Amino acid sequence: MYEIKTIIGDAITKLIENLYADGKTETEIEQILKSDVFIQNSVNALFKMTTITVNQLQNNMPDEMKYINTINNDFYNRNVGKWGEAFDYFETLYFILIESAEMYQEHITNEIIRDRKYLYEVLRALHAKGLQIYDEILCLMKNGFADGAYARWRSIYELEVVARFIAMHGEKVAESYFNYVIDDNHYAWASDCFKSLSEKGVRINFVNLEEKCKFYKNNWEKNYGLASKIIHPSSSGVFGRLSNQKDSYKDLLVVGRSDYGIHIPAIDSIQQIILLSSHYFTLFSELNIDASFYLSLVTKWGDIAIKKICDKHKDIFKEEIILG
Repeated sequence: MYEIKTIIGDAITKLIENLYADGKTETEIEQILKSDVFIQNSVNALFKMTTITVNQLQNNMPDEMKYINTINNDFYNRNVGKWGEAFDYFETLYFILIESAEMYQEHITNEIIRDRKYLYEVLRALHAKGLQIYDEILCLMKNGFADGAYARWRSIYELEVVARFIAMHGEKVAESYFNYVIDDNHYAWASDCFKSLSEKGVRINFVNLEEKCKFYKNNWEKNYGLASKIIHPSSSGVFGRLSNQKDSYKDLLVVGRSDYGIHIPAIDSIQQIILLSSHYFTLFSELNIDASFYLSLVTKWGDIAIKKICDKHKDIFKEEIILG
């Protein structure tokens, strides 16, 4: 790409040299450089230079993109190589959950569903969306975007709170959620569970659902707060990004991929997707034996995966992870 300052500087220097060669004094040259004609000509030259630069970029883009893709692929391969089996265990959990859901689904009949049709449809759909997001998180982590991965973890957390809330309040609330047409109040479907607020005209929000699900409010508030800071333009979210190692932002601002901070979305995503899965697998008491096996399996695998992630982070960055 053209170095704009260099081109403009060289052009002005050449112009001044020519003016001196024509016998112009320093005062006359200064007046010429400040004149409206010179300024307008400079603006016209900049517009022309923009067109030239765009054309040059278009011509060079295929080669430039080959170079950029090579850099990105090299990072991907190095990052996946570094995290190795930690990523493998994380991804394997995804396939275990899919296969478990498929086997669980085989035992579900119309007779079992009976008066839980909407609970079944809603919890199944929430579980499916959570699995898709989990896979997105893996993609972001492999490519070195810890902050983006944690932003997506927040979405799993929100799905999981909604799933728990609906599972707690039963078929009627599930039906309301299933049939709800989105307007400017995303949680109006839950209004029957907050009659005192609804009667006062208070809009139901996500915090209201969290408060009903006290387990999440107490255990995940710090994590959700961190993810929210990353998403929003708070100073702590800008200067305290996951991809910045400790105080590295003082010397380096990350604008792309980084191998740091990946353990946070990885660990929290494993825990959250297992919790989300539990609501679907425990819906039907008739299938308790099957559900217990699937949950035991994914929980055991999740524990191993988390240990692999902690060990790998310590191996790469010489930092101990304290779970709590």
